[in-house]
Amino acid sequence: MRTPLKNRVGLAIALAALVFAATHNIRAELPQAVGTWASLGATPESRVGAASVALKDGRTLIAGGSVGSTPTDSVVVFDPESEAFSTIGHLLLARVGHTATLLDDGRVLIAGGNVGQLISADLELFDPAAGVSVLGGEMTQARSEHGAAKVPGGKVLLVGGTGVDGVLRSAEFFDTSTGAVTLTTLPMLAPRTGASVTTLIDGRVLVAGGTVEDGSVTK
Repeated sequence: MRTPLKNRVGLAIALAALVFAATHNIRAELPQAVGTWASLGATPESRVGAASVALKDGRTLIAGGSVGSTPTDSVVVFDPESEAFSTIGHLLLARVGHTATLLDDGRVLIAGGNVGQLISADLELFDPAAGVSVLGGEMTQARSEHGAAKVPGGKVLLVGGTGVDGVLRSAEFFDTSTGAVTLTTLPMLAPRTGASVTTLIDGRVLVAGGTVEDGSVTK
């Protein structure tokens, strides 16, 4: 029997809240019925500034972040069937403030972030099936607290963030078929970091909010 649309929407919203909770090591909760919540425990490590993404098999991957003041390289998955968290591998670099984007082949693109005291341009390709990460090249600019979105044509758009010289206007494409990284023809209208980045149904990308150069929060 198909789940009613209303219930499916409610579950999707609840799962989104679960990812946030797991990333911050809050006791994760999942509704047993619409409108109710139940505790699921916590991730193996306390962490903040991690990146998470839903995998093709229904699990949620949580990568990196900071454990206290120390960046971690661990990669954890949440399995909604068993309602359990488990560590499945490690990144090549411990990082915080990066992005994680699911690619068509099932791997996850890990981009940028802070590695120690440095802002990174490094890209990694993490294979959830094998629990192994390999180098995926470099972005044209180091960036942290940026946004990422998969777009039509087999590319990932990496947008804004904080670079070595401040808040960035630039955006760039990672081509999943060739591994090439190229700047977009035009930058954003304004620099912003910490913005939300979402691919729309028509292929355009919505960039909303974030912090601008003077530290103020924008719309």
